[in-house]
Amino acid sequence: MMRKCFLVRCVFMSWMVLSFHSNPVITTFTISGNSTGPDGASVSQGDNLKMTCSSSRNDILVVDWYNKPRGNGYYRMSPTVVMKVDTGGKCLFNPNYPVPTNMNCGCVSISQYTCTLISVETDMKGDMWRCRFTYGTQASSVFANTNELTIDLTVGITSTVISSPIVNPVSVIVNTEGIFQCQTSPGNPVASVVWYTDNKTSVTADDTQITSGTSTTSTPVGDLFVTRGTLTLQVQRDDQDLGVYCRARNMEQWFTSGTKKINVLYGPHPPVCKANNVNVSPSLSVIIGSMFSISCTADSNPLPNIYLLSGPEGNNIALSFTGIAMTQAGSYTVETKNSMSATGSGSPVTGRNSTSFSIDVLYTPSMPTIHVNGSAVKGTVNIIEGNSEVFNCSTDSNPASNYSWIYPRGSTTNRVLQLTNVQPDIDDGDYMCKVQNKLVPSFGSFRNGVNITTITINVLYPPRLPTFKYGTSGGPDISDNTIAIVGGLGATVACVAHSKPAPSIYLWSVTQINSQLLSLSSFNDNTTVQCTAFNTMTETYGSPETRTNVSSLRIVVWQTPQDITLRYHYDKSGYMTVKDSIKVLAGDAFWLSCSVVSSPPSIYTWTSQTASPSGIYNITGGLSTSQQATCLAENFMQTTFNGTVHGTQSADVHVDVLYGPKTKILQDLSLVRGGMLVVPCLYTPGNPPAVSFEWTRSDTSASWVKQNTQNLTIEYVQRSDDASYTCKVSIVLQPTLTTATTVKYDTATFHLDVLYGAEHLILQLNNESHSSVVIEEHSTNHMRCSLESDPGSYMALTKDGTQLIARNETHQLTYDLRAECSDKGVYTCSGYNRHGAANNASMHLYVKCSARRPPEVDVQLIYNARQHENATLVYQIVAYPEPKPAQFVWKRCMNSSCAPLTNDMKKFKIDTERLSSNLTVLDVQIEDYRIYQLSVSNGVGDSLVERFHLRPTEKPDLPTDVHIIQDTITDRTAVLTWIPGIDNGSPQDFHVSYRKLVDETSLLRLIVKHDYTKEMYYKIVNLEPGTKYLVSLFAANEEGSTAWVNDTFQTLERISDNPVSNPNTGSIVGGAIGGTVGAIVAIVVIVVILRRQYFLKCYICPNKKSADSDEQTVIGRDNPGSNTAEAHDDVSMATGTLVYDVLRNGDKGSDNSHVYMTLNESSQEPQGNYENVKKEDPVYNHAEQTNPVQTGL
Repeated sequence: MMRKCFLVRCVFMSWMVLSFHSNPVITTFTISGNSTGPDGASVSQGDNLKMTCSSSRNDILVVDWYNKPRGNGYYRMSPTVVMKVDTGGKCLFNPNYPVPTNMNCGCVSISQYTCTLISVETDMKGDMWRCRFTYGTQASSVFANTNELTIDLTVGITSTVISSPIVNPVSVIVNTEGIFQCQTSPGNPVASVVWYTDNKTSVTADDTQITSGTSTTSTPVGDLFVTRGTLTLQVQRDDQDLGVYCRARNMEQWFTSGTKKINVLYGPHPPVCKANNVNVSPSLSVIIGSMFSISCTADSNPLPNIYLLSGPEGNNIALSFTGIAMTQAGSYTVETKNSMSATGSGSPVTGRNSTSFSIDVLYTPSMPTIHVNGSAVKGTVNIIEGNSEVFNCSTDSNPASNYSWIYPRGSTTNRVLQLTNVQPDIDDGDYMCKVQNKLVPSFGSFRNGVNITTITINVLYPPRLPTFKYGTSGGPDISDNTIAIVGGLGATVACVAHSKPAPSIYLWSVTQINSQLLSLSSFNDNTTVQCTAFNTMTETYGSPETRTNVSSLRIVVWQTPQDITLRYHYDKSGYMTVKDSIKVLAGDAFWLSCSVVSSPPSIYTWTSQTASPSGIYNITGGLSTSQQATCLAENFMQTTFNGTVHGTQSADVHVDVLYGPKTKILQDLSLVRGGMLVVPCLYTPGNPPAVSFEWTRSDTSASWVKQNTQNLTIEYVQRSDDASYTCKVSIVLQPTLTTATTVKYDTATFHLDVLYGAEHLILQLNNESHSSVVIEEHSTNHMRCSLESDPGSYMALTKDGTQLIARNETHQLTYDLRAECSDKGVYTCSGYNRHGAANNASMHLYVKCSARRPPEVDVQLIYNARQHENATLVYQIVAYPEPKPAQFVWKRCMNSSCAPLTNDMKKFKIDTERLSSNLTVLDVQIEDYRIYQLSVSNGVGDSLVERFHLRPTEKPDLPTDVHIIQDTITDRTAVLTWIPGIDNGSPQDFHVSYRKLVDETSLLRLIVKHDYTKEMYYKIVNLEPGTKYLVSLFAANEEGSTAWVNDTFQTLERISDNPVSNPNTGSIVGGAIGGTVGAIVAIVVIVVILRRQYFLKCYICPNKKSADSDEQTVIGRDNPGSNTAEAHDDVSMATGTLVYDVLRNGDKGSDNSHVYMTLNESSQEPQGNYENVKKEDPVYNHAEQTNPVQTGL
């Protein structure tokens, strides 16, 4: 590829050289624009400007476009675009000068060429353009420049606003002037401003233009002008809510401001005042105590800010009345004010006006007063049964009130009420005197004025015959004046006599104290008692009178069980009285008995036994466990109010059953030799729990001393302690019947097995044990490791810490070895079981072998370095014995011959240590970029010879296999993968960009650091479901960048919230995020397979970069005429190299050529701008562009 590109550059070099020997033909060369102005270069901001370079000649070879930015004294040395028409009529572009993203260039004919500036902006104003034509023949060519085209920018205003007043609406006092100012955005030329009034319709066609009171000024802002219009308007009352706005333009388009509404201010008219929607003028009638507010309105703008009320009680009183009184009746005046503040004016202007009215107060009757015998009475009036009384009612009201009486026997309309022979219940109750009148206010409904006074007549009478109640005075009646109770339970009876007032004294015959209640808890025998009731009656304004009455009550008393006694019977005639416990031997027969005093007689029930009148509990079979025995004595007593009362008494006796201990099974034990043995004699305690222990040993001839503790203890276990051991547990039982005392015991046995750990470990090679062994390469060897242990051990054989073989429960390991150079190392055998580990055994094994590369190591043989830097070539070998430093020989090669290097040469530095040797080339020059050779020998076999290539640092190689992993595509994410190319001596980054295929504005860019893995991944997130995307990637380092590589893909339709997924999918996503993918598995999703779209695959020659270049030389990326390039219009690129930069830097011209090649030629090269990376689909290397204007090179 490098050879082919060199040939192309040579062809163009010949064009340039021959141009100095051709004879120019007199002709004209012009450049013009398609816009306004003398040369068509006056263009509005944001519009496109098409520039055309023309010549009447038809032998044009090349056209170069040059640009001089505003403020620069000279044109740029490098052309912006280089183009030509080939013999086949195709428009070709020099790949070293890609068309900028804001330009679109094409060939109209061999004598006419166009470039369009897309969306001209303000920073382009004053920029100058010209074309240089190269014409003639390849044998004789001439350069000629066109005239200069200077871009002049016409800037239309983009907006207009009313800048003063700022507020909306604008307040103006009636019959004064309002001033408005309108301001445009910067533009060129100066804009015209027109004022309008809004006629309050939905359209502006009927709005009225204001022709008087207007003026216009302008102010320069840089190259542009800001226009200001002023309107002075005389405001009248009917201008309220009138809208005012301005319109402005400096080109064809009008811009309209927002509308300012006028708020006309004026003072208040005389206020109109109302109370509850009723006019207060000339007067207002209200009910005393009413709550109402007087609301006043006055026509003004703004509305009145204060209403001041003055009247009988003074000035500045509240307009709200809460509970109006008679003193508030009279004449009132309301004065109102407003404050008018015009927009932009100083102090406000005050307007004022007033009105007058009167208030008349109405009120209801006062509370009536009732008199008896000339004295006023309230509340309750007491009258003794059979007496008479007269009541008089009076009140004060306006208007006068009507009177009426309502009382228990009926009603009357007289002011005076007379009662005779009053009786309880009939004349008891409320007596109400009612007075009423009718109030008619000015507003609201009329009201009936009503007032009432009520007294209560209380008819007094002496006690009736007393009755008896159970519990309390509100309890149930005691019929026949007879009650049956249980003695000692605290029953109570009440004596109740009806009278008014209630009896003040209840006197019982048995106690002679004043109490309505009598407690029966102290009664133990049947008896009869009497109750006498007393009350005292006093009439209102009368003297007290005392009366009495008496009744008798009969009481019957029952007794519950008491004084329980328990007995323990141990034979037919022997027994003893017990209180709470006895001790018996397990299995011995006995019986218990109990008795009480009660009325009626009791029956007896022992625990788990049937009730009987005897009270005997017979235990003929004895007991096995201790238990609680309870004797329950009970009788049943019929009472008057508590029904049948259940009387009980119980007593408990704890039967403590005595029995011997039971030993538990002892498990056989295994214990490591030298350990301490402690074995408890496990047993279930007897009753009582105190026991004695005795340990004995059998099955051994060794001496033994019995142990009398619960734990068997052997401080240091020896092999001789392997035996059976027996524990004996005993107890003395002493029951309540002391003549039955006895001894009980039990035994248990276990066997002790003594264990030991791994020991005596030996490692042998070919039946010999040495710490260090040297063997020949390819020799056959047998390695064996053995030990002693009980039980078997876990054994492992390792080499330099890496396990070779391991086995459990064994005493030996074997390992066969056919020696290789890589078998050199330290072999270690280890073994252990759960009782201990043996000491490890190690052997250092050396294998004689010649010098060679380390196995499974990627050896670096190509090194890159910049001029004047130091470059170090590093190499490490594997060999035994280790070569001496003198056996590492470095050489520098030219063609087929190599010359040795030594440290004596100031140009080179050699560092050799053990198996590693480094060659450092100091201050690298161009002649140092060549082949270097290292040969190593250690006297075993052939010498090792390696050749190293020192090359200049260059831009990275093109990434390969760039594609989206199909199985990782979801509705929101996808994983991009690629294989990095060689970085050629300078660390590289990867520039990734992606966007929607049909939406160039959605482009996103990012940089991925090189992680030095063989294959890299990046997870793209936040995608839209069901959308086609274009993803692009190139590599870049400090020396330059590669071409773009593209792929397209389509996201899935939206996935449900609970998709069925393959459990291995997580490894793909996780790997993508981390930089590597361990495994790729299919995502189980039902999708519609969509046919993927692929772009044209194009290739170009590699580009050379100079140190100060600032442009990327990639054909197609910035060329809007290429379908492929459209995907990258907005992608920022790494810097590239301009061909003309080489000329400026003093190059002799080897690269001073326009590089062109057809699609078919470029597709044969390994490096390309765009590469279709989907392997299973066909690649269209020879596809034709359908756009005849511009073709990728």
